[in-house]
Amino acid sequence: MEAMTTTPHRRVAWESLSRFLVAGVLLGMLLGNVTESYVAGALKGAFARLTGKEHYSAGMAVTVDARGIPYTEYTGGAKPRNPVTVCIKADEYYAKDDPAAKERFLNCADWLVEHAVAHKGYSLLEYDFPYSRYGMTAPWRSALANGMALTALTRAHARTGSLRYLTTARALMAAFHVPEDEGGFAVAMPQGVWYEEYADEGGTRPRVLNGMIFALFGLHDIYSYLGDRDAKRLFEDGVAAVKAELPRYDNRGHSYYDLLGNDPGPYHAIHVEQLAKLYALTNEPVFKQYHDRWAAYREPTYVTRLLTRPTPLRVAVAGVNAAAIWLLMLGLWALRRRR
Repeated sequence: MEAMTTTPHRRVAWESLSRFLVAGVLLGMLLGNVTESYVAGALKGAFARLTGKEHYSAGMAVTVDARGIPYTEYTGGAKPRNPVTVCIKADEYYAKDDPAAKERFLNCADWLVEHAVAHKGYSLLEYDFPYSRYGMTAPWRSALANGMALTALTRAHARTGSLRYLTTARALMAAFHVPEDEGGFAVAMPQGVWYEEYADEGGTRPRVLNGMIFALFGLHDIYSYLGDRDAKRLFEDGVAAVKAELPRYDNRGHSYYDLLGNDPGPYHAIHVEQLAKLYALTNEPVFKQYHDRWAAYREPTYVTRLLTRPTPLRVAVAGVNAAAIWLLMLGLWALRRRR
């Protein structure tokens, strides 16, 4: 008789618990449409505090050594130095007005000087690890790395007056003349010259858009700093190539990450920002045209992205939201019981 009376109670309890859990999950997912950026930012901050690593992008995290120079930790545990990450950290330090950040900025600039590999008439910031996504084998090179280093090194020269920074910057700029097939990263186009972010004789030549444009910004920075005619011509050749190729990156109002048709993810917003800056620098109408077109694109909702492209961070946001909903529901239940 006891088994007959307790089983229905257990079934009711289980059904109530199931509804409670499902309601929390569903409401947490819907809440993510509003709270995603806030919760994701908080999770990234907690990740950095707990592990000493900064969340950089999918599959990567950044740690810094005692001098503030970063390692990039990739999926699988590899922790190489990535010249672009060093340049990004240098930019972060440069923006801070405190002695420790200023010292770390110069440490990063010194690393760039020390690791620029000299070739006949030019230098490269080479990558000493493979990158399977685009078929890259070590050592490979990147216009993005060389271009971003131009910005860091001219800033370091402005702060210190040390010619070593300027000498290295000029050698890195000279690499923009070297064809990809001859060990550089320049690709002659029917109009202008493309500076390849992932350059290697055996690679897939993806023509990554954001990397090309960031390289142009580096060329413009050294031109602005030195008034160098060669830097201006390199910049103008690159601008001509982007003008001609930009329509190929349009995906019905969205952008492609590269000419292989890869989804840009967060780089779509970066493309929009880059085109606004390119238009400001050049006054070329095509950059405003695609800036406006891509800026009007509306990303799918958080729920859609969670269901179609469930990254660990998106799942974590849903989990945090669900936990908050469950706690709220429990609090309301307890308050109702008390009354």
